Amino acid sequence: MSDYTLTVPEAVYSRARQIAEETSQKVDEVLLGDGNTALQIMDRFLPAEWQTALGYIGLMLCLARSIPAASAATRAGEWPRLSGFALEGKTVGLLGLGSIGKEVARRLCGFACRLVAHDPAPDAAFAAEHGVTLLPLAEVTSQADFLSLHLPVLPDTHGLVNAALLVQMKRGAFLINTSRGELIDEAALFEALQSGHLRGAALDAFAAEPPGAGHPLLTLPQVIATPHMGAHADSAANAMGWGALKDCLAVLSGEQPLNRVI
Repeated sequence: MSDYTLTVPEAVYSRARQIAEETSQKVDEVLLGDGNTALQIMDRFLPAEWQTALGYIGLMLCLARSIPAASAATRAGEWPRLSGFALEGKTVGLLGLGSIGKEVARRLCGFACRLVAHDPAPDAAFAAEHGVTLLPLAEVTSQADFLSLHLPVLPDTHGLVNAALLVQMKRGAFLINTSRGELIDEAALFEALQSGHLRGAALDAFAAEPPGAGHPLLTLPQVIATPHMGAHADSAANAMGWGALKDCLAVLSGEQPLNRVI
């Protein structure tokens, strides 16, 4: 941390480290001192955003080309001729065009996909520059071959992907969630997958983590599940921790944090 020097009392430094640890994976509301002061810090650091976006791309390719199933079959002594799902000309729908959604869009520009997005506060300039068509939620949902979630969990997004939204999706579409498990009604998703309405899902987040070996979604072969590892890479983890600590120290010293939520 040689590029950042700040003298603070040991108690303040210890509290800042505690807050940094508590907020390194999510947005948290932390009560300080008298219990009345709320501090919110978010893991909004570019290395983490880059790695989460790359994690999304990896899951998308695994779904499109059935890579996990092909690997498992080959290891079992089989030599299957699995049919993949071409990405060229397909529509990728992004629910959320914030920092991570934008990084995903940048990377998908090279895949010859059509990009559509819905965001409550859209960045029209970014969308125009990167060929992203901004649409209402219902249109993104109904047009996407791959529907990707890049939203925080808020009162109006909790359980957003419910039975009503899933039935609006294209038959044979894929759902990818590298954000928060609470965005999805998991029972409704199970039904959509089991019925064949959706072709597959890749989930890097669950409502309860870990989900447990008996979780219904883990029984479906068309589901790829990973342990909330989207941002976990050698460079990103270190940058997230130091970034959160710097912002905690800034706030506790009366300064503005670099990565603020509100």
